[in-house]
Amino acid sequence: TTNEPKILQTTTISGRLLLPSVLTNPSPKKSHQPPVVLNSTRITLNDGTHTTYTQPDGTFHFYRVPPGVHLLDVQSRQFHFSQVKIQILPDALDS
Repeated sequence: TTNEPKILQTTTISGRLLLPSVLTNPSPKKSHQPPVVLNSTRITLNDGTHTTYTQPDGTFHFYRVPPGVHLLDVQSRQFHFSQVKIQILPDALDS
């Protein structure tokens, strides 16, 4: 065996939170409320081992995610999002 360090291959997970269009573009005739923006919504993988926040358009990125099964959660005070299970296969990793 050699004592060479192992290089852990990782990948990036990118996504976007979406809301129904009635919330993001309310009709001026029906509502005086401003459109909902998902700026700075907290998103975690595996109970917080990775944490990121959305951009104003709802996009987000997790960098250096290792292979395996990951659970994605969205923490929002306004909306409920279901937990998402993501499986990263070794052949999907960045070189």
